Amino acid sequence: MLKIFGEMAPYVALLVSWVAMTGSLYMSEMLRWPPCPLCWAQRAFMYPLAIILPIAVYIRWQKLPKLVLPMCLIGGSIAFYHYMEVMHIFPPAPCNVFSAVPCEVDLLMISTRSTWLAVPLLSLIAFVLIGVGMVLLHKSQVWAMVDEE
Repeated sequence: MLKIFGEMAPYVALLVSWVAMTGSLYMSEMLRWPPCPLCWAQRAFMYPLAIILPIAVYIRWQKLPKLVLPMCLIGGSIAFYHYMEVMHIFPPAPCNVFSAVPCEVDLLMISTRSTWLAVPLLSLIAFVLIGVGMVLLHKSQVWAMVDEE
């Protein structure tokens, strides 16, 4: 079972990274929602994944989890903090002082009248899915077996 999930994991991670990237671009370029500094920080960790993952999946690079997991942990931590700030659980970040766009306001929550669905939550879910996929890939050792043959 682990082998099956390990084999599918990098492809799912690739799909998730592309959906996250195109979703954030859609919100900023098509809907004209300006990203706050914490959104930019999350993008700084998600966008490289959308470039690295297809190349690594194509060549079946064994060390992919070691590169992707730290990016997921850092990006996911930023997304978690940002979500807690949007939900008014954590105090506003100091980046609000220098930014025209406040980090504690979420346009998705305003436009959908949601009390919990926010852009940082979507980002956090993406980072968690990609991270879990990389753990499954690492534990299954599926790509390591291919290189030994």
